Amino acid sequence: MLRRLALVLVIALGALGLVAGTADAAPACGGTINHDVTLHHNLDCSGYAGPAPAITFGKSGITLNLNHHKIIGPTGADSIVGVKVYELHSDVIKNGEIENFGSNDAQIWLEYASNTVVRNVRIVAEASDTSAEGIYVEYGAGNRIGRITAVGGKYGLEFYYSAHNVVTHSLMNMPTSYGVYTNDDSLDAFIRNRVIAASTSTEGFYDDSESNAMTYVHNVANGGDDGFELYSYGDGFVVLRNNVANNNSSDGFYLDEPYNEYTGASSTIVNNTANGNGGDGFNVDYPAGATITWNTSNGNMSDSGFYLENDYAPYDVKTFSDNTANNNPGGYGLYADYGAAGHNNHAHGNPTLNYYNVAV
Repeated sequence: MLRRLALVLVIALGALGLVAGTADAAPACGGTINHDVTLHHNLDCSGYAGPAPAITFGKSGITLNLNHHKIIGPTGADSIVGVKVYELHSDVIKNGEIENFGSNDAQIWLEYASNTVVRNVRIVAEASDTSAEGIYVEYGAGNRIGRITAVGGKYGLEFYYSAHNVVTHSLMNMPTSYGVYTNDDSLDAFIRNRVIAASTSTEGFYDDSESNAMTYVHNVANGGDDGFELYSYGDGFVVLRNNVANNNSSDGFYLDEPYNEYTGASSTIVNNTANGNGGDGFNVDYPAGATITWNTSNGNMSDSGFYLENDYAPYDVKTFSDNTANNNPGGYGLYADYGAAGHNNHAHGNPTLNYYNVAV
């Protein structure tokens, strides 16, 4: 009798997900997880037709440990999300690979998600996933993304109306359009990431509109269209420190109105390198109080080492010092439309002029 009661109790607890070991149960494709899950083999969803994501998180504070295995999506064009977190917080996705999802969607989609961690994940888009996003963060806050490798697709990482997210030590490898794409974000930080462009039409780090207080430190974006192309439109400032943008077909760094007209905050551009680009090394339009110091811009082909546009009061640069611009065959070394105050700037070997309206 007691054995029967014990068996009934075990069955009941198992149905509630309370028996030890249920955390390791493999989810079904299209399923929802409500407890920690560790994969012990690949989850093959290549025959799954959707429409739900392959895995949906159903609870905050749980972990999907891929455990060095893969979640495999359908071969060919599809609109299926790989893993989705919606309106939850403090979830974790880690340690494995997600591939072949989202010809027109995301491999990982964090929607209204906060304090979610994605780390040590390789994300692979097949050739037919021409519009795929590696990780898409929509209306998210405080998420942490680290040691990601995103291969192929249209976007490596995409952020939309999100804030306080941090991306570190990640590689966006051969995206066709954007390595890292942001739109109307604020207070995000990108630290020690790298974009390897699929072609000279790939943007490295691209902000499409009016993001504010964005930080970029120790990132590399070489061989694409623009290394960093950031459109603040007077609604936000940026911090750029120790980044590299070399051998891009257009500009190394292009910043459009990088200041906040409401708070008066301006941008900091310090110790960055832009060499061998097809356009300007640095092009800053309406610098408006920016500090631009200790940057290097050599050998940029068709324009200037530094080009400060529309820098008339009150949009003039605050400090422009200790910058170097040598051997830019397109024309100018250091160029300002109206005049840049500073000191210890260095330029030589530029065929048109080494200095134009710039304090030496």
